[in-house]
Amino acid sequence: MPATCTVVQNSEDRWGKTRVLAIDIALSGVYPLGGYTIEMQQFGFKGGIFGGIIPITSIAVGVLPQPNIGTGKLQFFVSGVAGSQFQEVTAGQDVTGATYRALIFGY
Repeated sequence: MPATCTVVQNSEDRWGKTRVLAIDIALSGVYPLGGYTIEMQQFGFKGGIFGGIIPITSIAVGVLPQPNIGTGKLQFFVSGVAGSQFQEVTAGQDVTGATYRALIFGY
């Protein structure tokens, strides 16, 4: 199921020529293989990148959102035991109720 993205009210700004916008990303259903595709065009950007992404509500402690520049997807990683590498959330895992706030920088 796709992530639902909502623009945060009164969040749009400009830093010089760069447009900045805050969005909330609500997850529901199961995590898709490879992460979520979030099109910058839906927010009026020709191109853009994610800035900071912070949890509002999370599916578990230690879940780290990370944009994948190569695929254009937003992926989520979870920590394992101490000292181990982060692993991508398993495709098919229920992520209902997780919400993140993200900044988008673009033009």
